[in-house]
Amino acid sequence: MGSRLKITDLLTNFNFHDSLLENCTYDENLKTLTFEIDFCNWAQDNFKEGDIENKIIKVKFFDVTEFSKDDYKIESDSILSLKFDNDEKIKLTVEADDDIHIFSFKASSVEILEAEE
Repeated sequence: MGSRLKITDLLTNFNFHDSLLENCTYDENLKTLTFEIDFCNWAQDNFKEGDIENKIIKVKFFDVTEFSKDDYKIESDSILSLKFDNDEKIKLTVEADDDIHIFSFKASSVEILEAEE
């Protein structure tokens, strides 16, 4: 973690289902989008007995364009999926209070950072 990845590597190698979206920060000037996520480490292919089960991470996307999101208050929302849609946009789908909310955007690369404790 901590170095830039291709978007396809992120979507292929990490499972975000059931992790919780804690916050979203979009910087239009820097063209960055950061999701703070309570990440289900236990759901990853490389998880081993004794590893920490959950951890807070930041997933930061670079060169973000065409960002759109539903207007609602984020409160530990369950992530249903993170994938490409038919237009090659990245689509984060979350469930909050029995409603489905979508974040949609394009980006050139991504970095995963462990949040400061």
